[in-house]
Amino acid sequence: MTFGQVLMGILLPYTVLALFFVGMTRRILRWAREPQLLKWTLFPVPSSGRKILLTIYQILGLRPLFRYNRGLWLGAWLFHLSLWAILLWHFIRFAGLEASFWMTAEQWIDTVGKWVLLASILYLVIYRIAVGPMRAITGTVEYFNLAVMFALVITGLYLKGNVDPYETGIYLASLITFSPQPFPEDGLWMILHWLLALLLMAMLPYGKMSHLFSQFFLKLRIDWVDWKKKPYARAH
Repeated sequence: MTFGQVLMGILLPYTVLALFFVGMTRRILRWAREPQLLKWTLFPVPSSGRKILLTIYQILGLRPLFRYNRGLWLGAWLFHLSLWAILLWHFIRFAGLEASFWMTAEQWIDTVGKWVLLASILYLVIYRIAVGPMRAITGTVEYFNLAVMFALVITGLYLKGNVDPYETGIYLASLITFSPQPFPEDGLWMILHWLLALLLMAMLPYGKMSHLFSQFFLKLRIDWVDWKKKPYARAH
C-alpha cells in the first residue's frame, strides 16, 4: 500500500475511532455520575419495559420539541428521520444483506433519505436565520455542524452510482476485523466523503451532537416515584 492509502485507510480511521470511543466513554461516565437534582413524580409508575418504549417514542418523535416549537420540530424531525434511514441503507449495503426484496426498497430509502436530509438541513439553516429567537441562540457551532452534514450529503449524492458499494463494504469490514484492506481508489469525491464522515465521527462525542446519545440517559434517569416502594421519596 502507498503512504496515501495507509494514511486514509488505516491511520486516520483508527485515530478517529479511538477519539470517538474515548470521548463517548468519558461522556457516558460523566452522565452516569451526575446527580439527579430533580425527581419527577409521574403516575402511573410504568414498568421497566414501558419506560424504554416511552423513551424511544419521545426520542424518535422529538415530542418535547413538538410541544414547544413546531416550526423547528418539522425540520429537526425530518433531519433525524432521514439520517436514520440513510444509516439503515449503509448497514444493508455494507453488511451484504442485499436480496431481491431489498433491491428496490434500499434504493428508495437511500435516494429519498438523502434528498429529504438535504432539504431539512436547508430548512433548519433558513429557520435559524429567519426566526429572531432562534437566530439569537444559534452560534457558529450549529452552523458548522449543519455545513458538515450538508457537504457529506452532497458528496454522497454524487457518489451514488459512481462507486462500488461491495468494495467499500469489504474495506469497512476489514477495519472492523482489524485486518485493513487498501482504501478504495474512487477519486477525489470519495476521499472528500470519507474525510467528512471521519470528521463527523470525531466531532460527535465532543460537541452538541452528542445529544443523540445523551437523550437515552436523560429520559431513562427520570425517577418514576412509586410511593409503595419508595415512601422516603415524599421528603424529596
